Amino acid sequence: MGFSAGIFSWSAFGFPLWLSGIIAVGIAVWGLFQDEMTSRAAQLFAFPATIWYEDALLAGSVPPLLLIPYSLLAFLASNLVENSVPLATIPLVVFVYRLVEQRRKRLSVTA
Repeated sequence: MGFSAGIFSWSAFGFPLWLSGIIAVGIAVWGLFQDEMTSRAAQLFAFPATIWYEDALLAGSVPPLLLIPYSLLAFLASNLVENSVPLATIPLVVFVYRLVEQRRKRLSVTA
């Protein structure tokens, strides 16, 4: 999938599209029940036809000191390898960051 900046870009590594589809549906449905920023990251990661600039929708979901340099490195890597796979890591990084933050908040509330 040349136009995916998410899970479907894994097909460049031989990952089966049918399995990507199943995982994507799970991530998308799960994301519907999360806070807005986590939901955005989940939807962008799961959607099969995203373009790299749609990752701008993730602005504000991760500290800028993390997301800006990472995005620039991903864009540079994408140009170097001449495909969009490195760009797929941007929503993945936001997705993982948001999950870690949610877990951290839950643990601090219970402690």
